[in-house]
Amino acid sequence: LMQGVVDVSDLVRCDVVEFFDGVGNNFFHRILEIGFDEGGWFAVTRGDNNLGNDVKIRSSQILGVLVV
Repeated sequence: LMQGVVDVSDLVRCDVVEFFDGVGNNFFHRILEIGFDEGGWFAVTRGDNNLGNDVKIRSSQILGVLVV
């Protein structure tokens, strides 16, 4: 079950989020790291079957969180 409109302050490591990459692709990946930098809030994610981490994603890219 996906929950839309997400307050990113409620997200924690290991949550699975749906996000878009800005070029038309949506992904469901697990959060590995959450932080803040000069651009504000960010998360580093990785797909469960992927070997490498994704680039940082921003709160504006988050579409929902998986709720079980």
